[in-house]
Amino acid sequence: MDITTSASNSNITINPHGSGTLALCSASNTEATLDATAVTLTSVNALTLTDGTATFAIGGSGATSLAAATTVDLDCTGVMSLNSTGGSINIGNDNNGEAINIGTGAAARTITVGNVTGATAVNIKSGTGGVAITGDLTVTGTTTTVSSTNTVMKDTIIELNTGLTAANSKDIGLLMERGSAG
Repeated sequence: MDITTSASNSNITINPHGSGTLALCSASNTEATLDATAVTLTSVNALTLTDGTATFAIGGSGATSLAAATTVDLDCTGVMSLNSTGGSINIGNDNNGEAINIGTGAAARTITVGNVTGATAVNIKSGTGGVAITGDLTVTGTTTTVSSTNTVMKDTIIELNTGLTAANSKDIGLLMERGSAG
């Protein structure tokens, strides 16, 4: 069945009477195609898209959820941004003990956390799991503080004042405090 208009560029409106449902297909249809330059779906309350297993729901209150999907793949050919102007961005904020992998593909990449213009704090809380760093660790800053009960180093040499190129009148050494009773 074709539904057309008699005038060019006219709208077609199909409006169920009262609170009826507009059904374009049934479960026995193999395919429904909606093809246009732009497709806009507007709902006063909530909009739900489902493929029979996964559900993408725009809740009508600003809340959006994607549930029951076995894989979610977000891919773009340019920059992808994930922003929140009203709160936190949570990743892995549930009770499932699965890994969260960032930048684990075969390509060499730089992963940047924070910015250079604002006061960004980076907190790593590992619980009882610890933090493991594979590869070199470079710390750049004016102060490096290590707060631990015991610090164990395998190195046989500790180098102080490295990179000195001119005369320096400052003392160099190690200061060891034994407390007020020692």
